[in-house]
Parts: sequence; C-alpha cells; structure tokens
Amino acid sequence: MLHTLLIKNNLGGFFNDSVPCLRFQRHFQVQSKICRRQSLSPATTGCSQAADGTIIMAGVRYDLWQKVIERLQDLDIRLLRVFWAVSRCGGFTAAQVELNTSLSTISTQMAGLESRLGMRLCERGKSGFRLTQNGRAVVDALPRLFTSLDNFRNSVNECSEILRGELNFGLNDIMISNPNCQLSGAFGRFCEEAPNVQIDLFVGETSELESRLLDNRLRLAVGIFHQQLSTLEFQRLFTEDHLLYCSADHPICSIPNDKLTIEAVRDFDYIGWDYLESLEALRPVVELNNTSGTPYMEGIAMMVCSGRYIAYLPTHYANQWVQNGRMRPILPDETTRTVDVHLATRKDLQHNRLVQRFTKHIRESHANMGE
Repeated sequence: MLHTLLIKNNLGGFFNDSVPCLRFQRHFQVQSKICRRQSLSPATTGCSQAADGTIIMAGVRYDLWQKVIERLQDLDIRLLRVFWAVSRCGGFTAAQVELNTSLSTISTQMAGLESRLGMRLCERGKSGFRLTQNGRAVVDALPRLFTSLDNFRNSVNECSEILRGELNFGLNDIMISNPNCQLSGAFGRFCEEAPNVQIDLFVGETSELESRLLDNRLRLAVGIFHQQLSTLEFQRLFTEDHLLYCSADHPICSIPNDKLTIEAVRDFDYIGWDYLESLEALRPVVELNNTSGTPYMEGIAMMVCSGRYIAYLPTHYANQWVQNGRMRPILPDETTRTVDVHLATRKDLQHNRLVQRFTKHIRESHANMGE
C-alpha cells in the first residue's frame, strides 16, 4: 500500500483505511470519465451507486474520497514526521533535540499540519501536551503510512540494477577505537559498491537503537543488545572488554593494586551504565556503591576524570587516558568483564537489496571476530 489515509466521513467520525491513494485517484478519474462518456453503470467499473446516484467505492462516497485525495496531494509528509516525533517525545520542547530545530519552528510546522488536515491534533499550553482523539488516530495510522512509503521506494529501487535509495543504520558510540570492530571497512566496501545510496547514520545508546528498529526508523543496528528482544534478530559480531577505572586524582590511585582490596573499592562512589547494568552480562563483577548512572560513555569518562567517581569503561576507549596517566585500571584481574556486540535487524521485515548487501559486508568483515 502506498499511503495510509485518515479519512473524515460524512458523520463527522474518523476511521482508518489502508489504500493506495495514487491508484485510487487514477481509478476514480478514469472510472468517472467512463461513466460520464459511455453512460456505463458504476458497478461495471468496480464501483457501486447510492440511491441518490452518488458513486461509492470501498464503502465511501466518491466526493469524500476526492476531497481527501486532493487534500493529501498537497500534504507534506515531512510535517507528519514532525508530528510523529512530537507525539513520541511527549511534546514540542522534548522533540527539539530529535528534530534538531527550534520550538517556534515546530509550533509553526504543527499549525501548518493541522490546517492541512483540517483537525486539531494536540493540545499544548500551560496545562501541558496532550493528543486529541483525532491526534491519537493519526498517530496510530502513521507507522503504516511510513512503512508503505518505504515499501514503495524499495519496490521502485528494486526495479533498477543500480543500488539506490536510503539506508538507515544505527550503532552505539565510541566503537571505532575497538580493534575488533571492522565497521569502517564494511562501510568502505558498501559505498564502493553502491555510490548512489545515501547512508543515514544514527549514533545512540542501546534503548534508542531498539526503539528505532522497532518503529522502522532504522533498518539495522550494531551495539550491545543483551535484552535480545523477541521481535529482533541478532548476530554476534565481536567482543568488547571492560575494566573498572579511576582517575589520577582519585584517592584509590594512591594505593598500589597489590595493596588494594575489593572491600576498599566498594566504599567509593561508582557511576554505572544506567539501566544497562541491570542486565546480567553488564552487571559489575563486584557490588559497588552506585550513586549515579548514564548509558553514554563520554559522560562516564568525564565523571571518572573529575576524580570523584570510579566506573567501568571499554578498555579500548579508556586507553587514551591510561597512556597519558589520567586514568588507572582498578584490580584488572578481578574486575574485568567481556560483552558481545551484535548486529540487530527486525525479524518480521523483508529486507531490501540495500540492507542485504550492507549486512553481507558487515558479516564478511567480522567473519573471524564472532568465534
């Protein structure tokens, strides 16, 4: 289906129906001309006719279809994506970061969308943000619309021998310094094979990658996925080693490792990896005094460098501070942990050639790393 339409019927209510609107538009234009010029019954052309002579198709009056189609012809899909982001973020202010635009711009875009659709989508003001009934109906329909548009683009691109289109790919941050990560080589070979493809790269923490995979904003992602959601498919690519670190300014740093004990380490403030460390594979190997947390490695490294906290960091990432004397690993023989990095895709999607080819390059690049 090319478009998912939200159609206002003549009773003032709303209902959802998945229709390929370009096909319907052309069909109505052709069939109405045939009916007028050849005086054929609407039933002959795949339509029905009401008692008052109104042409009916798919249970909806032709004149209502016509108005909806004309309205959606001019509708900017980009505005619907703005509304999709606003609804997911829970308001205009929260959506500024994801949309990378100002509050006033989002407000103008939303007003334009509501004007085009002829309905109020959300209430905003001093009382906070709230979707209207119509807004919730539109939000429910949007995933089908975006999936349909994506499928249409894929179908068109599949007709060409040349690889074209957009590839939406995500990954965790600070992977490039991991010697086991061969993604840069995979990128290079894919870009050489498909120079006309636009790669849309998103870098984020694991929950963001999972969310974007599930709502089809990403087609594939590489990261630490220890929840192993049942709706996603995973392939192990390589491993990553983590150690517990403190800075040169931390009190622990004045104690030699051979004099340091786990019991002493437990007394110091620890900054964790937020919800990730609730997963078994990422739990600290010893019980620590967890006082704060974030899933972002740069934030953790900054807190360690403050001299107030200890924390786990990937060894390949922390090495830059270890080598210049700003950090030190704490009891490496006792605190080390190793985690797996996976390639994740949606199980229920039929992947297009772009995803298939890029996946092939990723797998080949890491063929000996996942063993």
